[in-house]
Amino acid sequence: DDLLNVPQDKDTKNIYKNYKETLQELLTHAYLVMVSTQSLENKYRKYNSNIKVIPNKLNQMYWLDINRNKSKKPKNSSIFLYFGSYTHLEDLETIIPTLDKVYKKNSDFKLKLIGVTNNVINKPWIEQIAIPNECKAYPKFIRFLQENSQDCIAGLAPLKESEFNNHKSDLKIKEYIGLG
Repeated sequence: DDLLNVPQDKDTKNIYKNYKETLQELLTHAYLVMVSTQSLENKYRKYNSNIKVIPNKLNQMYWLDINRNKSKKPKNSSIFLYFGSYTHLEDLETIIPTLDKVYKKNSDFKLKLIGVTNNVINKPWIEQIAIPNECKAYPKFIRFLQENSQDCIAGLAPLKESEFNNHKSDLKIKEYIGLG
């Protein structure tokens, strides 16, 4: 992510805003800056000429076990998955009107929503799944995702058009592929 330009709605406690100068100083004086996308490389080149794109990858130590234990996805399922941090509610809101239309045409349609918001979304097709505290550490979260996605046929990864989102990597897609 572009940590120098985190939007206010995603940085509600001003953590990135308060440390912006420090982050710029670190970028300027680092021997090497590694970023996950070409667009971040282009944007941060003004701070440091020694910058390298290292695309995001899944940690095979955690994801290989899941892939070995993967069950086959149901062929006639209408269940989709969307997971993310609480900064992604605005992204979800961009596709809700379309998903409402899908539900009107197919009442079996369901979206399993993990994370994204603490607010209840009153849609008959949304199943909100809370992340237990003991599953918030990444390795346990991966297992939690796998357990809750076995009946899903695909994952959704909406991003609202914004300057901040223009610098996102394809990590979410890789995670969905890792889930099967």
